[in-house]
Amino acid sequence: MPKPTIQQIFGTNATVTSNELTIKFSDFSSIGWGTAAGTTDAEKWLTAILLKARAFSETNLDEVPNINVQDPYPGLTMRNNALKREYSYNVQVYVPDTSAIVPDPDLI
Repeated sequence: MPKPTIQQIFGTNATVTSNELTIKFSDFSSIGWGTAAGTTDAEKWLTAILLKARAFSETNLDEVPNINVQDPYPGLTMRNNALKREYSYNVQVYVPDTSAIVPDPDLI
């Protein structure tokens, strides 16, 4: 299987150069995030990127990508004395076996 492109995972307007990855706000509307423009909250961006990776994994099951984000396991938990909805995602990263503890992105 050919490697997915930056545009397939991050959106049609995503670009990459030798020193920069650019992701357009408008590419996040496909996951239902209508307020991306101007957002500087890192946790929101990390969540949105996870959801984009999940959307790619969900629509490309037959292509067996090297990164797979499975459906979340929802739950409830107490945080800071408030009941919060929790979503636990299982992320699989496939690389050649090197006995490393963490995956080397260069091997994906």
